[in-house]
Amino acid sequence: SCGGKNGERASWCGACWNSSAPGRRIAAPKRQTTEKQHMCLTCWKRHRKFAPQCEDCGGALELICGFCGGRFSSMGPAEGRPDPTKDEWFCHPCWAKFDRYSQSLR
Repeated sequence: SCGGKNGERASWCGACWNSSAPGRRIAAPKRQTTEKQHMCLTCWKRHRKFAPQCEDCGGALELICGFCGGRFSSMGPAEGRPDPTKDEWFCHPCWAKFDRYSQSLR
């Protein structure tokens, strides 16, 4: 497996024929990249923190789930919600996983 041949911080697979490391690894710590930033669909500005709309032009944002990394548009019906304790947005399936986990701890 790639994880067995290359370190978790590797950005290039040096021990196999693949040209780059896989985008996601099982149980690997998340890395903050520009891909996790919400992008305005009008002016293309990136926002690190969740906002209901672009702070510069007021345009709709492409929302990135803080857990799974899924991409959603803020133009249509709500497909998730922000975390009231963080400046992050999470999709409905990830909120459902969180709710099930929270219930199992009670």
